Amino acid sequence: MQQKRYWYIITAVLCCGMAAASLGLCVNAYGVFLTPVSEALHVTRASVSLHATLFSLAAGFMAPAVNALIPKTGVRKLLFGGVLLTVLSTAGMALAKKIWIFNVLGVLRGIGSACFMLPVITLVMGNWFEKARGTLTGLACSFSGVAGALFSPVFAKWITLWGYEKTYVALAVLIFLFAMPAGLLVRTTPQEVGLAAYGHVDKEEQGSEEEEERGVYPFRILSWAFLLVFAVMGLANAVPSLTTHLSGYAENIGVGTQNGAIMMTCVMIANISSKFLFGVLNDRIGLYKASFLMIGASFTGLVLMLFAGKTLALLFVASALYGTIYSFCAVGCSLVTRDVFGNKQYGKAYSVFSVIFNVSTALVISLIGKIYDTTGHYRAALLLVIGCEAVTLLLLAVTQRITRRRREER
Repeated sequence: MQQKRYWYIITAVLCCGMAAASLGLCVNAYGVFLTPVSEALHVTRASVSLHATLFSLAAGFMAPAVNALIPKTGVRKLLFGGVLLTVLSTAGMALAKKIWIFNVLGVLRGIGSACFMLPVITLVMGNWFEKARGTLTGLACSFSGVAGALFSPVFAKWITLWGYEKTYVALAVLIFLFAMPAGLLVRTTPQEVGLAAYGHVDKEEQGSEEEEERGVYPFRILSWAFLLVFAVMGLANAVPSLTTHLSGYAENIGVGTQNGAIMMTCVMIANISSKFLFGVLNDRIGLYKASFLMIGASFTGLVLMLFAGKTLALLFVASALYGTIYSFCAVGCSLVTRDVFGNKQYGKAYSVFSVIFNVSTALVISLIGKIYDTTGHYRAALLLVIGCEAVTLLLLAVTQRITRRRREER
């Protein structure tokens, strides 16, 4: 029995690896490829950004199918196949010389990555951990930032030394190393190895468990509760789209790509630390207070970035503050879904919401590229994401109020 308890550690580590591969390598570190690929293929940044858009759209629309398949096939088979497809399509980009081939491979990468992205990670973590769920989920999700912070400058260096083609092959190898262990070992629930969720308390000892299981509202598409949470998550997930263009932003304002890489590193450091901090704050002061703190910090960072000019110290601080939005997108959205719709409806609800996560990110990535190509600068893009965060804060306050009132009525 004591040996079985190592499964809690193993599961947490495997989820860290999935986060590092799916979000850290496939998303957060991918921005460094945009400029060299656009220059090599003689196309605009908006054209290359379309690859990231199609990746996000494919991953988002695949998420509900993945959630539906998990009870039938098991999470390991899906993970194994998804990782293999992602690795092969990423390596194939080293051979692509036409932008349409990049776009096709982007769709395939998105389909594969959906099998080991946030909906799967948070489902597994939620099944395995009841005690300190927020802290441990935040810890696992923070590894997307770890991978992004470590490998963004590494990939930039490798592109300079080897070219983007060989760097794509290296990226594929790293995705395999980080994610494939989960495809071989992870279990959907602790019951599969004869364990209960970590920190589980029997229903007789915890009267609120029934409410936690069924949630405050039933999950119904197009109900007002669904639309409210849908809007919160869609707007919040539009904000990290700016990260993909951060190196281009630094070059555009005249501080150089090297300082742009430092800004990216600041964002990724905040990505790492704020996800873990969000989890701790959630367990100590509550979900909504933690959410307001993290989103508010990011809003402050974007406003500071807008007025920082070429002052490097302010740009670095602004980038770090901006990066706290990842904590809400990765951890907060998951916990809000559980809070409103409950554990039983979580898998179905979060997989549907993940569609808007990816659609929102995908569309805004391309929109920012189009804004730059049209105007020649990123100021309008900054104003766009600042507006998204302001409305997110407002709608999240409404969500807190209606869930609190519903619980009081019960």
